[in-house]
Amino acid sequence: MKSRGIPEPTNKVLRFGGVALSAALVGAGIAALAALIAAQAMKGRSTGIGDLVAVVVSLLIGYPVGVGIGTILVKKLLRWSGSVAFGVVAAFLGAGLTMIAAEPLHLNVNTNVLMSVYFGAVAVCAAAGFLYRR
Repeated sequence: MKSRGIPEPTNKVLRFGGVALSAALVGAGIAALAALIAAQAMKGRSTGIGDLVAVVVSLLIGYPVGVGIGTILVKKLLRWSGSVAFGVVAAFLGAGLTMIAAEPLHLNVNTNVLMSVYFGAVAVCAAAGFLYRR
């Protein structure tokens, strides 16, 4: 007997939150994995701050990749209807727009604010792209 996945919520807010949360959790896992790989790759080298830069850059790139993978998993494992292509593109769009808006909105004054907005915007944009209806 084939599993049908978790039924989609009929409430649009719950559906949006479910997609955003599941994509964000997968994104956090992939970002952590990318950071660990970067840390191991830079281990033992006397590059000074280069290892820290490698870990931060791998987090910033790994999170949108992981969120994109999260939208694919929502589509394939949970069998929820939505557009994977729009979800993946929107995740990277959210990452880019956050970095572009960091200076004019003074998000880069506090690292905690910048990273919170970055992680939130990527997940929200991915969920919005995934659930976008023409």
